[in-house]
Amino acid sequence: MSDRFRRPAHAGGSHNRRSYDIEAAAPLVEKPSKRQAISAYWLVPLFALLLGLFFAYNYYKDQGPLISIEFNTAEGLVAGKTPIRYRDVNIGTVETITLSDDLETVIVEARMTADSRRYLNDHARFWVVRPRVGAGGVSGLNTLLSGAYIQVNSLVGSAFLDEFVGLEKPPLTEEGAPGLRISLQAKQAGHVSIGSPVFYRQVKVGQVEAQRFLPNYEMVEFTIFVDAPHHKIIRNITKFWNVSGVALNVDANGLSVRTPSLEGLAQGGVSFDIIEEYEFPYQVEGGHVFTLHESYEAAREDTVELSSSSRYEYVTYFDGSVRGLSPGAPVEFKGVQIGRVTDIKLMYEEATQSVRVPVYFEFQPERLFGVRGFNSAAVNTAVASGLQAKLHVGNLLTGQLFVSLEPSADGAVPLALNEDDIPILPSVKSDLDQVTEGVQQALAKINQLPLEDLVLNASATIAEAKQLVTDINALGFAGRVDSTIGSADVAVKEFAKLASGMRTDLNQLTGQMQVLVNTADESFEGIAPDSPLYYNLLNTLRDLQQAARAVLAVSESVEKKPEEFLFGK
Repeated sequence: MSDRFRRPAHAGGSHNRRSYDIEAAAPLVEKPSKRQAISAYWLVPLFALLLGLFFAYNYYKDQGPLISIEFNTAEGLVAGKTPIRYRDVNIGTVETITLSDDLETVIVEARMTADSRRYLNDHARFWVVRPRVGAGGVSGLNTLLSGAYIQVNSLVGSAFLDEFVGLEKPPLTEEGAPGLRISLQAKQAGHVSIGSPVFYRQVKVGQVEAQRFLPNYEMVEFTIFVDAPHHKIIRNITKFWNVSGVALNVDANGLSVRTPSLEGLAQGGVSFDIIEEYEFPYQVEGGHVFTLHESYEAAREDTVELSSSSRYEYVTYFDGSVRGLSPGAPVEFKGVQIGRVTDIKLMYEEATQSVRVPVYFEFQPERLFGVRGFNSAAVNTAVASGLQAKLHVGNLLTGQLFVSLEPSADGAVPLALNEDDIPILPSVKSDLDQVTEGVQQALAKINQLPLEDLVLNASATIAEAKQLVTDINALGFAGRVDSTIGSADVAVKEFAKLASGMRTDLNQLTGQMQVLVNTADESFEGIAPDSPLYYNLLNTLRDLQQAARAVLAVSESVEKKPEEFLFGK
């Protein structure tokens, strides 16, 4: 039975309660739960907040890094407007432009796109594209209407960077372009500058990218880039030389003028080729250092120097002048260069009190093509057999000299050594010295003649002749002489007429003799050509013909100048 229907117990005992009394239960009242009602007006700002957070998340998610670029000037750049482009695709925008702390440069901060992070590395190069006019032409004309912009060029890879130094001029070669980048070192720039073309057999295959001094300032170094596929022809033995401007070279070989192309004349230039293979060639890698020679001749000479495994030094002494001979002059044998002059000195011999000029030169066996067994012993044998050195004029215009090795007509001369143990090659006077010596001897003989007495005698003779003419005029011989000359003129005219008639007769005689010769040739056709009779007759007829021509020549001479026939020349 439920507690609700139980009777309550009384303290007096259970007999005071009735068995049928039912205890009334207290009513139970359930309290309703409290609920807060949210107004719909609060959902609007909540939704706006969530939407703003979504847009902010997307904005920062798509936003790229902020980078800084340092330039010398901010010409043409506008904050919040100037774009940054890679291959004409916008990848960023300039946000702020400020000055550096030292006020020397301009710091440009730019916001880049998210996907640009992968090529913002040490390969990235930035420069401002604006209208430029230079030796290479005109560029950036499209910015006249659209305004300047920042161009970037880079490669994918490497670590991310957010600080860069911009270029003041556009790079001549794109980063990662196929080809080969090498260095050239020279003592002088020689009109080669940034942008100068690089030629291979007069075809442009590259250009000069950079120019700088070495740390010690002793040489100038250039960085050149050779485009693919031409870079494959560059080997370790390739020679580079300067082709800037017009080169005028005057030496013992004569006068030579070298002119490059119009582009090379305006900007300078570099050319290269393999002159001679003196060692095993192999293809070089980027960064290889070559020497830039002053000219092709210098490059060729350097090739001979490098290829010469052995050189044979000699000295010869000249008593006469060596003006016009300089170090580097060729040493020739039978017109072929086999060496060069290395040094020229002046030596005074106290014992004989004379001055001599020692000329040092060397043989270069590599110049003798196909010669085997060429060594110092072979040269010494040739010298001992009578080989001598002689100076020759190689260029009459400049007087440049060279050394020629010629066999001696006086016979062999024993080989000797000087104080430095260098073999002495005997010398002989040059042709110019011999001519000069002959002229000096002739002048000495003329000086020995009694010229003063001869002049005095000639003066006395002229005076006597003048006196004789005066005496003749005084005796009245002038009129008689004029009359005689007039008679002579008449005689000359008559003789001229006679000569003219003789000439006509001689012409007829010559024609008749020619007919006679032709008739004789036809008559003697039956005679054997190798018979003595034919030979004698033919000679006789030819003599007659020559005699007729001689008579004709005499008649013509008499007709033109009859006075010479009468009075002589």
